[in-house]
Amino acid sequence: MPNSDAQNRYKPVNCWKCGARNNFSQTRRCLQCGAALKLSSPRVETPKRNPLDAALRFIFRTFLTIVIVSLLIVSGIKVYAVYFEKKDTVELPPNAWHQPTLANWYRQRPTVQEIIEKNDQVTSTTLKPSDVKTLSAKGQMSIALGYCVTKECSSKEITDDWGNRLRERFNQEYFRTPKPRLKKPKEVSPGNPQISDDPSILEFEDFGEIEMRRKGANKLFRRSFITSKYLDERTETIEVFNGSAGWEEEIIYARDKITGETRDPIRRSVKELNGKALEDLKKSVTNLGNDFTGKTFNYSHTAKINDNVHFALRVDGGETSEMLYFDAVTGLLTKTDAGEFNCLMFPYADYDGVKLPTTMYFRKQNEEGRMMWMRIENIQWQINQPLEDSIFEKKPQTNS
Repeated sequence: MPNSDAQNRYKPVNCWKCGARNNFSQTRRCLQCGAALKLSSPRVETPKRNPLDAALRFIFRTFLTIVIVSLLIVSGIKVYAVYFEKKDTVELPPNAWHQPTLANWYRQRPTVQEIIEKNDQVTSTTLKPSDVKTLSAKGQMSIALGYCVTKECSSKEITDDWGNRLRERFNQEYFRTPKPRLKKPKEVSPGNPQISDDPSILEFEDFGEIEMRRKGANKLFRRSFITSKYLDERTETIEVFNGSAGWEEEIIYARDKITGETRDPIRRSVKELNGKALEDLKKSVTNLGNDFTGKTFNYSHTAKINDNVHFALRVDGGETSEMLYFDAVTGLLTKTDAGEFNCLMFPYADYDGVKLPTTMYFRKQNEEGRMMWMRIENIQWQINQPLEDSIFEKKPQTNS
């Protein structure tokens, strides 16, 4: 009768308890001490690993893990940018200064720092922005009336059609207040912010000359001489901001309408500026020479201005949200938007090592709801010319 402990044939094993060799493969107990034997398949000895191979294998696995995690992170950023982040509806032109590369293929737009650095690079031919201590400019001033941007203004314009025809008939010779006309009609809708981005469709009337001086980052002197063929007087307006306070001085001169000769002053007045008037004067300091000192920006969107693509940056802080628009091809600042006050700057030219605009357009909505433009052209800039502090001091009021 076969042994009840008989199993399949296995190779003999040593007893785990006494170490005796059991040569009878059909038993499951040790023949010497009777301990139960754990019969198993023949043990295959694992070859010893080379320490160098183990180190190389660990390095490879670590590198592979890093690559996979990096790809997942970049894919997540790309998915977020495409499906969740605010999309830019305007595509970049082929000759844009910013083009996605192997390092930044996942983003189509430049960073704020890249935009500011590009502007500094193209505007500063030999001088850095920090090297500009004083800035002076003189130019010819003209004004124009744009389109209505409110329904009230549009309604009033329709009812005033007879007056417009009368002005055209008499060629404005008998009207003291000028009313420049549009060169060509344009279909617009009230409230559309894009209707006045192109000043070339307007007719500008010469309105005098202007000079501006800036010292440091917060001092501004601006003087304008308003002379028009429709006016019997010549007005000299001086606006000053000394870094903390602002005021306006106005001097009225008699003027011979036939010869254009300026006569003696009629009256003079000085008043303090506050509220919105003071804030507008502060913004003029920044607009003069594109000084970005003390400002922080956030990227807003990509926009088209006069068919040119621009990168728009939003200025943090302040009561009104200010936007700056930089040309995507040239990198130059061509527009600032601070609510009702806007400024366009083009074209640019080199002045003493700095590129500055030769023509500036200031746009503001008047009380009637119509866009009013002021153009300063043929601007002659002077860099780092000595400016006395006395020009930024308030003049005493006189009875005149």
